[in-house]
Amino acid sequence: MTLQLAEKSGYEIGLTTHQGLANNRQGLFALDRIRITPGLSTAQFMYLITNG
Repeated sequence: MTLQLAEKSGYEIGLTTHQGLANNRQGLFALDRIRITPGLSTAQFMYLITNG
């Protein structure tokens, strides 16, 4: 219901609170996310976007 309301209100995408890499099977309103924190190194960032 909430996802349907968001879409009808004009939102184009939505994120979940689940950590992980998004994929095309999730749909645009249930995308997983990667948590980016202060102090994250470039190497750590690259690992996260490669491996989730």
